Amino acid sequence: MQIRQITLLTAAVVSSAPAHASSVPATTPAQAAALVRDVTMDFFDGQTHHYEYFALDGTSTARDSAGRLEKGRWFARPDATVCFMHTDPHQSGCVHVARDAGTISFHRIDGLVEGPFAWEPGNPHGL
Repeated sequence: MQIRQITLLTAAVVSSAPAHASSVPATTPAQAAALVRDVTMDFFDGQTHHYEYFALDGTSTARDSAGRLEKGRWFARPDATVCFMHTDPHQSGCVHVARDAGTISFHRIDGLVEGPFAWEPGNPHGL
C-alpha cells in the first residue's frame, strides 16, 4: 500500500483491491455527478481528520481537524468520470466514482482504487 492525495487535505489509501461489491462506478455523467453532489467525504489518516464537501454548484471545500481550509471545484465529464480541480495539480484529477450506503471510492484510470471513505449527505460540518 502507498499513501497519496487525490483531493485537497484528503489523504487516500491506494490499493489494487476492488471496492465493495455493491459499489459500482457510475456509467453516465448524470449518475457520476449525483454520487458526489451535496455529499461530504470523511477520512482520518491516523493523525488528522479530514472532511470535504462537494457542493451543488460544483465547488468543493475541505477542512481538517488542524483547521486548514481549502477550496476547489468538481465536475462530471461525458465519460462519466468526475474531475476534482485544486490549486495543487498533484491533488487534481479525474476518476470514476462509486458509492454505496456508507462509503465512497475513487477508481483511477490506472486501475487503482482510492478509498473507501465514509460519506454523509449534505454539509453537516458547515463547510
